[in-house]
Amino acid sequence: QLTGLCDGNSFECNILFLRILSAIASTISIVLVYLIARKFLGKFAFLALIISAFSPGLIQLAHFGTLESTLILLHLLIFFLSLKIFGEWGFKNLVLLIFLVSVASAMKINSIIFIIFPIALFPFYLAKHHFGEKILFIKKFVISLFIALLVIPFTLILSPYYLTPSFKSMLLYERSIVTGTLDIFYTRQFIDTDWSFPLTNILPAILNPLLIITFILFI
Repeated sequence: QLTGLCDGNSFECNILFLRILSAIASTISIVLVYLIARKFLGKFAFLALIISAFSPGLIQLAHFGTLESTLILLHLLIFFLSLKIFGEWGFKNLVLLIFLVSVASAMKINSIIFIIFPIALFPFYLAKHHFGEKILFIKKFVISLFIALLVIPFTLILSPYYLTPSFKSMLLYERSIVTGTLDIFYTRQFIDTDWSFPLTNILPAILNPLLIITFILFI
């Protein structure tokens, strides 16, 4: 009952629980951003923490009772664990990576793109540590590929909805929105616009201004 703030069955209680979950996931994500940035930026990693903590888009998501903040956390965990595996291979870490990709994919199907990480990691690792051992490379790559593909059955087990006709209908609906064949109220702002519209009207509203300046400088 969340310390007496709701009766445990009301719609308001469910929303409150989801928002608390989003807030917790967002807070942990900031820590992960720092840990990941420390591997690339060293002592300047704290800047990445500040930028992410004060990005309007991330602050907004932390207030919503949706899965987006949890997905961001899972995606960061996948990337962080991938960096760890790249530096020091371990079967347990690979299994955990497969599990995280499966959970993220079960929450949102487009997270299946992260299957690239477990597939690509092993060849890079072998190229770094066992360069020239072609037979060993091929053998272990096949094993790694097989393990990585376990993401697909694990995802289907965690989300059987993907096997239903309703899921196919949902994909067709989303495709019609993306291609512009279906007129939806929240996409009408993109009518008669070009590629620069998101850069000038959307990204500045959801990203930290410092991040935008940094991005422009790197370009």
